Amino acid sequence: QGGPGVKTLFLPQGTALLVGGSGSLMVGDNFGIGLGGYSLANELVIQMPTHKRDLGLSYGGLEWDYSILRKRLFYLNFSCMTGVGQAFAVPRLTGADRIQSNFYYIDPQFNIMLNVTHELRFDLGVGYFATAGADLKGTLGTELNGFNLQILLFYGKL
Repeated sequence: QGGPGVKTLFLPQGTALLVGGSGSLMVGDNFGIGLGGYSLANELVIQMPTHKRDLGLSYGGLEWDYSILRKRLFYLNFSCMTGVGQAFAVPRLTGADRIQSNFYYIDPQFNIMLNVTHELRFDLGVGYFATAGADLKGTLGTELNGFNLQILLFYGKL
């Protein structure tokens, strides 16, 4: 199962709209393992003391999920995506170079799934995006940790 998705990440400097998706292979009746990834789709500006910076963000990795009562109209799903990401900031200064940083992340989610048909599911979820392995505040001027909301469309047999 898999499909496209949209996430809204609530950061201290603003709301980030991320587009991407995920896909997983079901192992047994309730457990799935797969891959996913997202990239920033809107303009996000970091206000520094002397100038502004435009932010970019992409991440991807492994995803595990566990579903409870999958064959019901509504069911619960717990998922966690973890892997590596890259963020960059471009100072709005003449001749300034792009600043980039790589990081590790974990993104656990609690989802409510709706079985629209036997092949199509709609997912509405809430989670927390947390980063580690890099000083993003010192390098880019902002942290990337925050709560998020997601909407996904899954296609695949139950």
